Amino acid sequence: MKTAAEVKQDFIRRGVTIANWAEEHRYKLRTVYSVLDGSLKGNYGVAHKIAVDLGLKEPAQDRDTSAGRHRRAS
Repeated sequence: MKTAAEVKQDFIRRGVTIANWAEEHRYKLRTVYSVLDGSLKGNYGVAHKIAVDLGLKEPAQDRDTSAGRHRRAS
């Protein structure tokens, strides 16, 4: 896992702009910046995918519904 500052430093080291990365991954630039600056936490949806792709978060784990925790009672 990396911090946003580490991700930004990685971009600088590789000579890649955030805009280039966003375009290459087909993400909206504004959303990528929002994840990096913390205004979007990356907990859900596209913001989560961006955070995972940037190395800020671990990929989501599939929910185990076999135990019945997430199923509605009949």
